[in-house]
Amino acid sequence: MKIELNEKAQNSFGSVRGVVKTVIKNANVSEELMKTAKLFANLDVSMKSTHQSLEKLTIGITQLRERNNQIRFKEKISVYNIK
Repeated sequence: MKIELNEKAQNSFGSVRGVVKTVIKNANVSEELMKTAKLFANLDVSMKSTHQSLEKLTIGITQLRERNNQIRFKEKISVYNIK
């Protein structure tokens, strides 16, 4: 199972990066606008980090499921061997 961002989320990532780059390039922006741009940049980084964490979690869950299936299979084999 792989977590993928839908198209709307991917477009949001791109839009945020574009806004931040544009704002930073413009030297005549107000302080509030610069703070907002920094917040957007931090949000973008945070969203990427969350996405990476979800991917790692998904991999971990998949590995646990596989291990659980192996254990169940071994238990079934041992039950058949006892009978």
